Amino acid sequence: MNTNTLWRCNNHFSGEHDVFISYRVSSEAQVAKWLASLIERVGRRRCNKDIRVFLDSNCLNKGEDWEQGFLNGLRNSKLIIYLISAASLETLIEKTNANKVDNVLLEIETGLKMKAADQARLLPIFVGSIMADGSYSPFDTSYFSGSKYPDTIHAGSKNNVRDSMAHLFKIQGDFIKHPPSNKNALYLAADSILKLVAPHQITQANDQQLPPIAKSFMSHKTEIESIYQSLFIDGVSLVTGFPGMGKSSVAAKVAHDSLKLYQHVFWISLESIPTAYVGFERIAKSLNLSVSEPTSAAYRKVVSYWLECNHGYLLVIDNADSPKNVEECFQEVSKFLGDVLITSRHNNILQFFQHLNCHQIIQLESWSDVIACQYLEERTGIPTNISDSNVKSILHMLNGHALSVAQAGSFIKNKRLSYANFLKKMHNLVLDTSSFPEIGKRGSIAKIYQLFKDDIELSGITDPLRLLEAVSYLSPVSIPIELLEAFQEKLHLTTDAVENINILVDNGWLSTNADFTIFSTHSIIQELSRPQEQSASSVHCYITAFISLYLGNYTQMDSRGGEFYIELSKQTQSILTFMLQLNDHHQENWSLIKSLVNGWFAYLQHFGQQINSIEILYKCIQIEYQLYPHSNVLASSNFKLGEIKFEQGDYVEAKKLYEECLQIEEKVYGTRQHPSVASTIYALGQIAANQGDYAETKKLYEECLQIQVKVYGTRQHPSVASAIYALGQIASNQGDYAEAKKLYEECLQIHVKVYGTRQHLSVASTIHEIGIALSLQGHYAEAKKLYEECLQIQVKVYGTRQHPSVASAIYALGQIAANQGDYAEAKKLYEECLQIHVKVYGTRQHPSVSSTIRALGQIAANQGDYAEAKKLYEECLQIEEKVYGTRQHPSVASTIHEIGMALSLQGNYEEAKKLYEECLQIRVKVCGTRQHPSVSSTIRALGLMASKQGDYAEAKKLYEECLQIEEKVYGTRQHPSVAATIYALGKTASDKGDYAEAKKLYKECLKIQVNVYGTRQHPSVASAIYALGQIAANQGDYAEAKKLYAECLQIRVKVYGTRQHPTVASTIYAYDALNIEIKQNFFNGKASTKETKSCNIM
Repeated sequence: MNTNTLWRCNNHFSGEHDVFISYRVSSEAQVAKWLASLIERVGRRRCNKDIRVFLDSNCLNKGEDWEQGFLNGLRNSKLIIYLISAASLETLIEKTNANKVDNVLLEIETGLKMKAADQARLLPIFVGSIMADGSYSPFDTSYFSGSKYPDTIHAGSKNNVRDSMAHLFKIQGDFIKHPPSNKNALYLAADSILKLVAPHQITQANDQQLPPIAKSFMSHKTEIESIYQSLFIDGVSLVTGFPGMGKSSVAAKVAHDSLKLYQHVFWISLESIPTAYVGFERIAKSLNLSVSEPTSAAYRKVVSYWLECNHGYLLVIDNADSPKNVEECFQEVSKFLGDVLITSRHNNILQFFQHLNCHQIIQLESWSDVIACQYLEERTGIPTNISDSNVKSILHMLNGHALSVAQAGSFIKNKRLSYANFLKKMHNLVLDTSSFPEIGKRGSIAKIYQLFKDDIELSGITDPLRLLEAVSYLSPVSIPIELLEAFQEKLHLTTDAVENINILVDNGWLSTNADFTIFSTHSIIQELSRPQEQSASSVHCYITAFISLYLGNYTQMDSRGGEFYIELSKQTQSILTFMLQLNDHHQENWSLIKSLVNGWFAYLQHFGQQINSIEILYKCIQIEYQLYPHSNVLASSNFKLGEIKFEQGDYVEAKKLYEECLQIEEKVYGTRQHPSVASTIYALGQIAANQGDYAETKKLYEECLQIQVKVYGTRQHPSVASAIYALGQIASNQGDYAEAKKLYEECLQIHVKVYGTRQHLSVASTIHEIGIALSLQGHYAEAKKLYEECLQIQVKVYGTRQHPSVASAIYALGQIAANQGDYAEAKKLYEECLQIHVKVYGTRQHPSVSSTIRALGQIAANQGDYAEAKKLYEECLQIEEKVYGTRQHPSVASTIHEIGMALSLQGNYEEAKKLYEECLQIRVKVCGTRQHPSVSSTIRALGLMASKQGDYAEAKKLYEECLQIEEKVYGTRQHPSVAATIYALGKTASDKGDYAEAKKLYKECLKIQVNVYGTRQHPSVASAIYALGQIAANQGDYAEAKKLYAECLQIRVKVYGTRQHPTVASTIYAYDALNIEIKQNFFNGKASTKETKSCNIM
């Protein structure tokens, strides 16, 4: 055979393989198949590469002889695996004794030659046998004896059989100790193979991210083996256990031991959202991932995306105890391509992480007496005999609780006690452990803490206890050393800070990272060290210590930068929550606390989580009413809470908070002529606008504008421009597009003058609004031009298309395309918008994402794909319910309305009606009134359902209510929405056959539209003209109908810039149908004079 011939297998399209599996078909075929599948499946996830495994059933090509297939595959493999069993060896012995060629022996001989030439590595795997009774017998090691094999020359190679087998058995192999019918039994063998195929080196970046392994770690060996197995087979392992059972210690042990298995090992503590963001930031920096801005949300987004796109890593998610934290930080965990280890105190952890492929949850049980005994001996250095009566009593007392055993070991070692003396101290101590609810039955740790406390107090040095007491009010993780030093200073502790910290670390009450900069403790230890009654002086010390650090220039003290900020912010939340529970509020303390609240609120704004501050802000307001009933401190809290309520769509509560804020500000400043007052009036205007009270909105915005012009002494100011901008929006909402355009253009002129350029974001926003005004007037070409300029400015300013404002401009261009009937282009633009939002926010669970999905649903509906539209609307609805936490929200109502429209277009009027009624109920509740534009639009939709079902009386009644609301809200009949309702009344009249009434209503509709839009060149105007054409046709006036259809067609072609639009097509169809009708009348002798002339022309 010519060995130079290029060979490849058709399975991998390559002549080279990472692994070659040699086996005897008659005995190891199934084991080989399972092993190959496991290596390839896990190899991709674990090693971040495709592992090519040569298995004859997959890789032999048709028409190849044995040597061409097997030996070429073997010669081009990096690792050769030999599956060897007693049955296989017996066949080998039998064939070689008979001077026959044995193919398995040929593969062994070839592999040995390749090993000698450093061309491949070999790994024998010894498989046991299934006995007659069905039991599994491990491999018989007597087959390692050379005397078992014939001392003869192999017929296929001229090599000595006994020598070849002796060489093979000198290579260290693996044993399959359990029946291979259980796939889990093969995981150790597959693990060994992958370590040989793709070994990894420990990197400094990996090592620095991991918490240290606990001192004298010795526990849960069986559970750790199960963790490795679960990680290997499923790619995920879930570990649960009671507090203090050592979940984090086990996870740290696994993480450190896994450094040689993975390219990356990451650690994220989910004890809180901020601590999770610390982990995301560390990972992003270790991977050198770039972010658009250094915010927590940006780090989470870019890291989650990386985890979804890469293999070959282990991610540890520690302390996943809060479903809220899981939802916030790990929505995409099921998409992660690497291995994931999760710890939690909850047995129902799978409910937190849905869609994870995990077949078992590993629960950490209490330590056995043997393990506890071994731990105590290693920690204390005292020979420990499990049969000793003192040791037995101690083990019984500790009850296998890992944290208790660890603390006992630390105390015994540091006090140099014998077990007998320790036991005596424990027995002599009477302690009511019922006062420690979190500890429960594990009361032995409370006694150990009391022994430590008594011992410290006897020494006369109580500073470590006071420092630990201060720590008890913090988050138990990510405690920076600067904070401990600040406590030390403010508490006036005389003992050196490092000495105090060392005492707590040596005794196990604090743990630290390798460089002694970040500390942590356990929630049980915090429960023990926190006094039942706090003294006012101590509380004040804690606050001042915290504030002195928090408000100081801490970035100079720590090189970790933003990471330090997040750690500190977490501590802010923890100590603030504690302080707000106190009944005694002193102004001196509260002024410090308010500074802390402001810092915490700024942190929440940092990554868009202001909603998490609602409870704290309410408590602040309650306290400030007692301490500062007439101050801008209270006004500020009301305003912040009002902003959050406004974002949630709770306009009634937001208005109440803003009004209280305004009342306080007027008293504080003694006038309404103040910028802060103007801001609050502006906020009230936003509430009125969202409630549909445009008259009140306009009044408030005009007052805001008047104050700002007076305060700043000019109209050339950004705040003045904002007020003018808002007035433009109101004019637009009222249908006065000319006025809106005028106001926007003034706003634009101010911005350009103030900023000295059009290349500014405020300029872009104003250009965008002018585009909206033009679009509403049907000037799509001009609107598109402005949107494109807006987009160009934003891309230039941000330096990227990956930004929410850029997405908004793209969305607006999508709307133009949709209005022009170019649904393919609209869909393309909306999909780009969606991709940007998902990338920017790092999740699909965001209001901007849901709005874009709703727009895609509208495109699907316009294209007649109602099933797809409904699917998209339902995803949108699911996101909104999750984001807003309720169905009682304006955006939720809008989506329900759209689903109703999709069902209506499918002819499912009853189901559509049900949804419109729910939408109506939500909008009335949210707006607090039926006198609102969104309410009237829903009533109009219900009228349409009644009309479609033939209930014209009910339809008319609903349309008339709708009309009454709109006239009241807009203060005029000259509005597009009023025209739409009059049009609907005309359609009902037409459907009943009352053409005279229908014509009258359509004409009024047309008059309003021409007046509002200032032109006949508008889609809505064309619709009214088309409807009048239908009336003329129904009345037999074909010439008039034809004239109206022709005008309608001209308008639509001009507005849309093309004849390729659905409404253009419908107009052409109506026009052609009318011509056919005229011709038929002509030939039947029924044509009028006008029709005869028209037909002659045709």
